[in-house]
Amino acid sequence: MEKLTPHLIDRIFQEINSNKHKILKVKEIVKSLKQDKPCRVHLFDGIFLETDKKDYNKIIKRNFKLLLENEEYELCSELKKLKLI
Repeated sequence: MEKLTPHLIDRIFQEINSNKHKILKVKEIVKSLKQDKPCRVHLFDGIFLETDKKDYNKIIKRNFKLLLENEEYELCSELKKLKLI
């Protein structure tokens, strides 16, 4: 495990706050629900972010507008099929 330096922490926060990561996280949530597996998103190097199932709805609702803005209509359709929106 890497040592948490201020530089590494800053890099993690930059990554998780990027639109790319937010969209990827919702995609991985859908995938994890379909496969009944934990949601793990690769950040960089050997660092992954695991999301608890109880947070899925909050994350989806928070990022739904971003999905529409980025024309992720297929993903929105999947969310609707899974009754998450």
